Amino acid sequence: MPQPVTLELLSAGLSASCHSSAAEKEVVSEQIFRDIDMLEQAIYALKKRHNSLCIVERLPKELLATIFKWILSMERDSRSCRWLRVGQVCTEWRRVALDCPALWCFYYTTNLDWLDIVFRRSGTSSLYVHQDLQRKNSKGLRQALSEIKRVRELTFFAYYTTQWEKILEALVKLQPGVPPLLESFNAHWEVYDGNVQTLPENLFTSTPPRLKSLALTGCMIGNNASLLPNLTSLDLGQTLYLQESLPVSLAQLIGILEQAPKLENLKLHHACQKDDGVDDIITRSRIKTVTLSCLRHIDLAGLMCNDILSQIAHPTPLAHIVLHLQIDASSEIVCYMHKLCPTLVTRIRPVHHLQVLLAHETTFEYQCWGQENLSIHSVPSVKPDLNLTLLTDIKQVDRSFMEETILLASLQVLDIAVYHTSITEGFWLAFKDLENLTTIRVRNLAVATFIQALKKMSYMKIDANAKLPSSRYRTKPSFKSLRILIIQEWLFDSTTMDKLLKCLAARRRCGARLQQLNVTESTFSGSDPTDTVAKLRKNVKDVIWDVKIETKEPHIESNPDQDTRSISSNEVERWDYSSPEENFPFSPDEDDS
Repeated sequence: MPQPVTLELLSAGLSASCHSSAAEKEVVSEQIFRDIDMLEQAIYALKKRHNSLCIVERLPKELLATIFKWILSMERDSRSCRWLRVGQVCTEWRRVALDCPALWCFYYTTNLDWLDIVFRRSGTSSLYVHQDLQRKNSKGLRQALSEIKRVRELTFFAYYTTQWEKILEALVKLQPGVPPLLESFNAHWEVYDGNVQTLPENLFTSTPPRLKSLALTGCMIGNNASLLPNLTSLDLGQTLYLQESLPVSLAQLIGILEQAPKLENLKLHHACQKDDGVDDIITRSRIKTVTLSCLRHIDLAGLMCNDILSQIAHPTPLAHIVLHLQIDASSEIVCYMHKLCPTLVTRIRPVHHLQVLLAHETTFEYQCWGQENLSIHSVPSVKPDLNLTLLTDIKQVDRSFMEETILLASLQVLDIAVYHTSITEGFWLAFKDLENLTTIRVRNLAVATFIQALKKMSYMKIDANAKLPSSRYRTKPSFKSLRILIIQEWLFDSTTMDKLLKCLAARRRCGARLQQLNVTESTFSGSDPTDTVAKLRKNVKDVIWDVKIETKEPHIESNPDQDTRSISSNEVERWDYSSPEENFPFSPDEDDS
């Protein structure tokens, strides 16, 4: 058996101390460093041999490279290039990573040394260039543009006018004049001085054949720009430092859209200005409507949402609409919604599923789906047909806002998914008489106001000639079509549960009995949950009760004159569920304070 290496063997024949001469110390130090290098090499060899025993080593290099590409696809949005960490696992993985050009195609930094590495290791693969020019240095971007024939995605952030001018000058002087592989072009001009830049129409000598996506922030593009004809995605918007909308009129914006007939995704955030003192109807009548037959998704923000949406025609309903409205005065909200509702009715399918995401003082947000994506017990997994956000200075958003925005006649599922809410009983008035509303999901603080609204009963006059006054009327419940009620994340006490039981009993007597009550993710602090569930089952056909029970353990005072034997956990549990008193060594009615 080989003798293990010890410190005594490594330093054998060497004797030196802090009192030795400098020459002796130098000799001993050199030997010690040689021993350290030998040990590190031995450890490295052992680790490498240990890794060779792993089952992962059976994977072919091609399959391992494919796995690395999957990691790249999941981490691609990370500017830290985290997918390259696979090359730090072991020698074999590093060798495979270095031989995989697809992992080295992304350039996110201003470090010119890293750019050289990217150029060298990416081989002939396509490049994805993202550069933030915060240090007044555009040299790295100009160097990346020297390989423009390989660039597939180009993104840059500029903060100074000199940077912007140098970048545009470099783009105009590109050779070849048209990037053959360019698919996405993103220019972000952070406006500090309030000046909005414009891309020159002769940016490229002709239209890039593969360009599909264009995103411009803080800058604009001309109507006849060579970037527009083949676009499927267009994003125009302002920046944080630009307080007003981009200096573009509605007519100019429509002219830009006419040059991009293949658009599928359109995002316009404060992309045009509102003409003060000019009637909207007159203004829109003078502007011809643009037809975008391929349009599927649209995202609008600002005061001109309705004007822009009204000027865009499409043969089929849009799959996804996002609106961000910011209106200050109460009178403007009512007027704006009267104009927006007819526009939305022709753009989306009838609403069957409505989810309220936020209802907090000055902010209101909801999203809705059509019948194709209707889901009773969960939120649909697909994008909503409409997502609308309203920001206003008004302290309380009136319920008519929702009624004026969408048609609720076909609504079947209402989901109140808010946590902090200013929803009052008046909010529920918009839904209490809907004929098709069969399912309501409510949670958190909105449960209390809903129970109050559920208690409201109206009386219908059925026979004016009846002898007794009480026989002339019949009770009519609120939410008369409601059949499934889902309550989540609520703390039920005895008072709240009594109110709910009275509502359910009244509905049963009126012939509007619930088919299912689903109480989940909630807490019950009452005294007898078993009896409560039994009462619920008398008034509801199906009860799903998945609730955490909060019970207080009985307090026992030690009394030397009585038997003080301990109470088991089973006995306490039976007491919590109101078992007969004779099963316990004390009376539950005693004062144990």
